[in-house]
Amino acid sequence: MVGRTAYLSSLTRRPREIIGPGAPDRKTQGIIDISAAAKKAGFIIPEYACITPGFFQRFLDDSGACKAATREEATSLILAHSFTRQEIETLRAAAMLFKPHKYGHLLAVRSGDQAEGLGIWAGGRAYAPLKDEKRLFGMVESTAKEILASDFSDDAIAYKEKKGISGNPGVILSPLYGECFTSRFGDKMFMTPASVNFLGRQNGQGIFSYGPGIGGANDFESPWLYHEKLSGMDSTRFQIQEGKYINMDKLLPSRSRANENEYNMREAQDAFNKKLSAMMNGGVQRYLEFALDSAVEQSWVLTQAANAKIPALTAPSLDGREILAHASDIIGTDSVQTDKVYVSRYRGDDTLIRFNRENNGYLLVVLTSTIGGDPHSQGHGTIFDDNYSLRHFSNAGAVVVLCWDIMNKLASHIGAAKRALGIPILAVKTSEMERDIRKWGFEVGRPSDAKCIVYANEFDGDEPAGMVLRA
Repeated sequence: MVGRTAYLSSLTRRPREIIGPGAPDRKTQGIIDISAAAKKAGFIIPEYACITPGFFQRFLDDSGACKAATREEATSLILAHSFTRQEIETLRAAAMLFKPHKYGHLLAVRSGDQAEGLGIWAGGRAYAPLKDEKRLFGMVESTAKEILASDFSDDAIAYKEKKGISGNPGVILSPLYGECFTSRFGDKMFMTPASVNFLGRQNGQGIFSYGPGIGGANDFESPWLYHEKLSGMDSTRFQIQEGKYINMDKLLPSRSRANENEYNMREAQDAFNKKLSAMMNGGVQRYLEFALDSAVEQSWVLTQAANAKIPALTAPSLDGREILAHASDIIGTDSVQTDKVYVSRYRGDDTLIRFNRENNGYLLVVLTSTIGGDPHSQGHGTIFDDNYSLRHFSNAGAVVVLCWDIMNKLASHIGAAKRALGIPILAVKTSEMERDIRKWGFEVGRPSDAKCIVYANEFDGDEPAGMVLRA
């Protein structure tokens, strides 16, 4: 017999704490702002300990990281520096706010950066058996340092410069949501039955990603916490009809992880749709993240929320314009006119970094063989992997990728970093990318003065629409 033990219970009787000077981080504030509507709809609001950005200011100043000459130096200084005794006691007290269940301590240690999920800043987990609190505290402290160090990453710096924001992230502690399963072989594993990212709505449609577990490898001994990766599942557009938002048919086989008579994903799906329909009745466009705490009890936890801007677009008039390409896949909804084009091959391109620093609103064309590949090898905050971090294209107006095949679209946060920067991404499948570039009159590695219109609309008709036109 396959068994399961629900982890969370009665969250409403547990504290939600804001610790440290100054305002809470944007991620915590996003949850606070939507709490009333979410609870009314039947979602669970997570318990948390928000350690404010101001709490870590002394640590960062004394570490010398803010004056470091390089990212590597800043990271080394942060990881080598120590918290004061009082800071350590505060972090430990925050970790102990959450009463451990009988399997021990299982905590998410998340970065408190932006309200929307971006996947740029670090995050992690702290877990330990019941009697090994020293191990738990050590993991909380080390992960907090990793989060602070990630604020000096290329992606974080490029994003903050583009958005005009400053300051360091805070840290959020919260329970790891899910159930403990015993497999038919007697092995125990702790996992979230399902995770969902949702973006909507526009023209009666929404976009969502979902997958079993958190990252697809969430066992009891080494629980992954990157629920934003959603097991590498593709982002999918879905027509909202009569309050039905998502269809989890692809998740139904995961019932084999537990007793099929008890583990009813269909009921969990229906419960999610009913709750989300009630919360979205106001018509507000939102980015939302959910974790399924218990498929048996159909309890869904809202882990992140942010208001979203989804423009209502109409396709540009062709009016005799030359269509350079139709998109096979897109991330983002926008219509952008560019005056300059830069073509880059799929590899680290230092020339592109300099070009991006000196130019704004250009069209970046990337040549590569495939998009996606192994979803678990994809870096956070990048187009495809670490060859193209945000500093390569943060000032671009749009990105068009010419590729032979699309194996897996980035699922992390439904491409929220690109949407937040207002950069639509178009993927164009072609077997003759070199010929196409020559036909368009562009050259690899050499900027071209060419006016183009890039149109991307994930909410347009039966299929997402995207194309590149000569302006």
